[in-house]
Amino acid sequence: MKNTSINVNLIPTASLPGYELWSIGLHAKSGGGCVDCHKPYVRDGAVKVSNHWLRSPLTNVNQARPTCHRQSEEALQNLILTIQNRTAELLRLSEEALVDAIEAIVAAQEA
Repeated sequence: MKNTSINVNLIPTASLPGYELWSIGLHAKSGGGCVDCHKPYVRDGAVKVSNHWLRSPLTNVNQARPTCHRQSEEALQNLILTIQNRTAELLRLSEEALVDAIEAIVAAQEA
C-alpha cells in the first residue's frame, strides 16, 4: 500500500492477526488448533462431530475448553477477558504511536 503524503511504502496489515498471535503463543506450542476452541466437538447421538459454527470460545466456555483448562468457567472467562482487553489496549497504543510517527515524518518532510 502506498501512502503518497509521506512517499513511503507501508507494510500491508495481516489479514489474520489472531492467527499470528496464536502461532507464537502457548496454544500453538501445546498443539492446540483453531478448531479446538472456536469449533469444539459436540455429540450428535453416539457421534462426536466438530461444531460447524465458527465463534468466540466465550459463547460457550465449557464446551471450548475440552481437557486443556482446569479452571472453572468463570475463572477462565475472566482470564480470557483480561488477556483480550490487554491486547486490545496494546493494539490501540501501537496504532496511536504509528499515527504519531507518520505525522512526524510528514512534518519533517514539510519543514
